Amino acid sequence: TTGSPDCPTVGSAGHWAGLCKPCDFFHRNRCTNEASCKFCHLCGPDEGKRRKKQKQALVKVSRERRAGGPVSHGSSMSREVCLP
Repeated sequence: TTGSPDCPTVGSAGHWAGLCKPCDFFHRNRCTNEASCKFCHLCGPDEGKRRKKQKQALVKVSRERRAGGPVSHGSSMSREVCLP
């Protein structure tokens, strides 16, 4: 139910499934929409920045793969294996 601690806003409904968009104003005490806010009030204050950086990293890797360039960070192909 909207307005409850588990779902304080309309936008918080998808929080537990990772389908929400964080409210940038909530943690600054500037959100005036209360329970009718279309953005999530359950996400932490830095969630928007974290998601933006994650998206930029994915775009960079995708661009590198399409260009045939080196794939960075976490690719199993770029790791060296040391055998005893």
